[in-house]
Amino acid sequence: MAISEFWQDAIWNTAVVALGVTALAGLLAVPYAWLLERTNLPGRRALAAMLTFPYVLPSYLLAIAWIVLANPAVGWLNLLAKQLFGFEGAWIDIYGLAGIVFIEGTALFPIVFVSFRAGLQRLDPSLEDAARMSGAGPLTVFWRVTAPLLKNTYLAALIAVLLASIASFGVPAMIGAPGRRYVLTTALYSLVKQGSEDALFLAFEISAALAIFAVLFVVLSQVLTRRKAALVGGVTSRASLTELGAYRWPAACFCWGLAALLIALPLGALVLSSFQVTPGALSLETFGLTKWVYVLTELPGFGSAVWVSLETAALAALLVVGLSLAIAIVAWTGHYGRRRRWRSLARVADGLASLAYSTPGTVLALVLILFWTAVPTLSLANTSFALVVAFVVKYMLLGLKTVEPAAFLVHPSLIEAAKLSGAGPFATLWRIWIPLLRPALLGAGLLVFMPCLSELTMSILLHGPGTENLGVLLFQLQEYADRASAAVIGTILLLTLFAFNFVAGRITREP
Repeated sequence: MAISEFWQDAIWNTAVVALGVTALAGLLAVPYAWLLERTNLPGRRALAAMLTFPYVLPSYLLAIAWIVLANPAVGWLNLLAKQLFGFEGAWIDIYGLAGIVFIEGTALFPIVFVSFRAGLQRLDPSLEDAARMSGAGPLTVFWRVTAPLLKNTYLAALIAVLLASIASFGVPAMIGAPGRRYVLTTALYSLVKQGSEDALFLAFEISAALAIFAVLFVVLSQVLTRRKAALVGGVTSRASLTELGAYRWPAACFCWGLAALLIALPLGALVLSSFQVTPGALSLETFGLTKWVYVLTELPGFGSAVWVSLETAALAALLVVGLSLAIAIVAWTGHYGRRRRWRSLARVADGLASLAYSTPGTVLALVLILFWTAVPTLSLANTSFALVVAFVVKYMLLGLKTVEPAAFLVHPSLIEAAKLSGAGPFATLWRIWIPLLRPALLGAGLLVFMPCLSELTMSILLHGPGTENLGVLLFQLQEYADRASAAVIGTILLLTLFAFNFVAGRITREP
């Protein structure tokens, strides 16, 4: 079947964005991870927290922030350039493929940063120390020892970034659509919006091909993850730090400055723009509380969107936590009770959860739409519970990865003691499992709640009249050029996610 020019452009744009984002994320993450883990760079702990924060944010918030800064007509950077230096026209334009790559790279590079930094923490320091004792310098040690040992960790993280960039919808829709630069996710969205049965099935066929592509990369990532275990052993001592000497403070200034440019500047602009009453002018007189009052008291659908977001996120988090606890107990029983069927069942559940998490959200949403169309008796189409089902399927892996490792730390003697005391399965669950796993369960619930609260990619396809969540409402406001109201909702989401991220960090932090 011949591929139309529209879909050829969408495939090409998707490839350019995915490869560009992956390259940018890899180039940003590795130097930061090495400097924070292997040198005496000042402020390492605070800088690490700052660099990982974009991971908990929906990337479309960064897109809105950079539109505020680099819109060719009324972007603050362009207005400042005109006022201060007399520049005419737009000297910086965020719209287009380059803008998508830049924003997505900023949003996704924490995946590589966290993964590579964790690999450095687990790496046996004696290998690097031996290279130093042989006279090798810091860069030689990195290229000849560290990099080869963590190669598979790095490649697995890059694959995760590649899949996430392919699955992204919010940033390409906000940054690419004004210039009619479509990627596969936004092209699929345009098909679904047509509403015809032929368009829906064409979207499903394209999604199926995209899902197969994702499965292949997931399998490759799992192979790389298994191989890296043989290269990284248990750590008995902390790696010695490289002294930066006279470069210590210049390096710190550069690292903090770049982090501020990529993260603090756009997020600060997002917050400030929520107080801007008159776009297109940059002075103190153009700021006020008018838009906040309008959004909180008059904006149609805001109260409903808040309720839908809280309801669906909370219910999805509860279901994921409950299912994760059940699967974790099955896996624990299969391991310590030597029940092969239970162990195999847990592995199947883990594999399905990994597949669902790696599958683009648009693909999952289309599968659910077709399923509900084929089984109309379920009556889930265009309901808030449809969002809950999609969230549970998508984010089940987050619960399993948090709860299962904690469950395997429960000693079998505790369960045996409960049985000898006459406790049944429910009593054992209530008196042993839940109290011991409470931090992991709370952490898993928050990890699921945060992305569900502001989810857009699946919600934009699955929502119906009256079931718009905050992500959909924000996207609609941005699409209909009410950017000040969108900035207010974006600021509310930003502050909420910051608070939940802080709580999640305190809960999951080891004593």
